[in-house]
This record gives sequence, structure tokens and C-alpha cells, in this order.
Amino acid sequence: MTVSSTTNRMDYTGNGVASTFAFTFRIFAETDLRVTMLHVATGVETTLAWPADFTVTGVNDPAGGSITLVDGALGANYKLTVRFDADPLQDTDVRNQGKFYPEIHEDVFDFLTLLIQSARDDIRRSLRLSETSEVDGQLPAPEAGKVIGWNSGGTGLDNFDPASLAVVTAYGDWIEDEF
Repeated sequence: MTVSSTTNRMDYTGNGVASTFAFTFRIFAETDLRVTMLHVATGVETTLAWPADFTVTGVNDPAGGSITLVDGALGANYKLTVRFDADPLQDTDVRNQGKFYPEIHEDVFDFLTLLIQSARDDIRRSLRLSETSEVDGQLPAPEAGKVIGWNSGGTGLDNFDPASLAVVTAYGDWIEDEF
């Protein structure tokens, strides 16, 4: 088979009725999935565990499969993410001058492609500098009570004492006196 899609995750919004959710990418084992449930009102994410929290169909099916929540329907105040998240291990042992089984090689290439897609999704969801940025975006070592900000030259990030900041603006429920 080939991997002809970059889809490696499916996102769903609960409706209080559905408990089965499809995924359209190949997995090699039930444990190749990370299923995360978000309670929208509180922002609390919970990573579900197989087989305690969900069951899986479609292992080794190039078209994908589905997960079914053990506790039943996903509530309307929840979101669910199903994504490929396998351990990056290479278990295939190809011997010199052994029999050549193309399907074994194809499976290894497919698995590596899916791992790369998963890493790419992680990178795209992280904080990144713009493509043309020439500054150092490395975070400074954590310091208690400090905030992170751009240095005076705009060339990197530093820790700052909030009391030393010239202007503090209150947003949302924050109160200026807290700074």
C-alpha cells in the first residue's frame, strides 16, 4: 500500500448520541492511537486509554477504522481527537540474503511515513518563529516569578521581573494590582 493522505488525526464534537468515531488512516496496533477528550467548558483534556476507555476496529486496514467509547456517547460539551501516535520503534529485522517480501518493506515505509506525519502535526501545533525570522527563539531557563519576553534588541527571549515592566495592561479578569 501507499500512504496517499496526510491525514493523521480526526477531530469530533460530541452530540450526546454518537459513541463511535472513525479514523481514515492506517494503524498497526490498537496502541497506535492517542484519543484525547476535551471538556469544552473547563478546558480540561483527558487522554483516554485502550482498552479501558475505548475499543478499536480497523487495525492494519489501509482505509482506517473506528474507536468506540466504552462509557457511551460523547456529551455535547465535549470534543474528541483521535490521532496516530505510535511508539517510534523499528521491529522489522531484514536479513542479508534472506527471502525478499515486498509487503514487509512496504509496511516499514508506511509506518515511518505515518511517524513523520505525526511529528509534523506536533511541530505545526507548537509555537514557532516565522519562516524569515533570524532571531533566537530558544526559551530561557525557568525562573520563579518571572515572565518571558523579547529582549531590548528584539533578538531573543529573556526572563523579566514583572515589576520592572514599564507598562502593564489588564486583560479579561486580571487585575492590574496582581502585578
